[in-house]
Amino acid sequence: MRSEAAQFNPGLALFSKLVCVTTLGLIFAGGVVTSKNVGLAVPDWPTSYGYHMWGLPFSMWKGGVLYEHFHRVFASATGLLVLVIAVWLHVSEKRKAVRWLGIACLVAVLTQGILGGITVRLTLPLVVSVAHAVLAQIFLCLTIVLAYSLSREHFNRVNVGAAPDASFLRRSIFLVLVILLQLVVAAYMRHDMKHQGGVAIPDFPTVTEKWFPRFDDEALGWVNSWRSTAVWEHNATFEIAQPVRSSQMAVHFAHRILAFVLVALCLAFSVAAYRHYRGDSDVLESFYILDALIGIQVILGIFVVWSNKGELVTTLHVMIGAASLGAAVLLALRAAPSVEVT
Repeated sequence: MRSEAAQFNPGLALFSKLVCVTTLGLIFAGGVVTSKNVGLAVPDWPTSYGYHMWGLPFSMWKGGVLYEHFHRVFASATGLLVLVIAVWLHVSEKRKAVRWLGIACLVAVLTQGILGGITVRLTLPLVVSVAHAVLAQIFLCLTIVLAYSLSREHFNRVNVGAAPDASFLRRSIFLVLVILLQLVVAAYMRHDMKHQGGVAIPDFPTVTEKWFPRFDDEALGWVNSWRSTAVWEHNATFEIAQPVRSSQMAVHFAHRILAFVLVALCLAFSVAAYRHYRGDSDVLESFYILDALIGIQVILGIFVVWSNKGELVTTLHVMIGAASLGAAVLLALRAAPSVEVT
């Protein structure tokens, strides 16, 4: 029999989903800032050109300032939503674990804000910028876990008490970890290239016009020559003062390899899920969503290369990557044991 601690709260459940959507929107806004390389358009923090963050005159919201300051305001609004849900959970939620999950979300968003401020104060150091990007993904995962713990689906599964498949749960968690690793590599690649712009390997499906990759001096010379030609003959906007390094090419290639690994894993797991979970529409729905997102992500990744890191397609690539991680987390939650938490 369900305890008082497990009562479904429709208002709280809906609000938790709003937090998830807002967090994904915040990742998109942050992606715009990175894609446009305007992270220092507002050079001070926590103020904005000496003004309180919410007091910057709209007349100054233009150019790079618009994107960077909007990202700050959006982040503040997201933090406010998380504070509201953390307090709401403290007041109305009887499950201690879920209350602590709300606190974890609040700590994560506060830490994220501080990291964002440090990136500005220290003029975008690579380690801090990558940590800021990765924590954004982890924060999204926390909000999804929180929303699921408050969802009607969770309570229905508790009532049914469906037995989990331990093997499939392990596969789902492995998939989450691989996607997270891919996003870490992507974050490093994006922020390490901020002074070079563009992409380290500008052709696809070949690598420096070769089917078998190499990162020697000849390949490096081809890449930097290609970049110089693109700037002078095709009006490319990236800088050529900072040449691409072979290490950057290697990271870019690792990102491509991980993309193929993810596609293979999703296909293999999808076939296994269809055979095992034919009667569980929730799990199959998660796979349909994840497969669609991974497919879109691969297509966007190809166009990121072909457009030489076009701003819109690159930012969409970042957002869909985060959404793919979220879908994998949801899949793992649906494959997990359907037991009530206290």
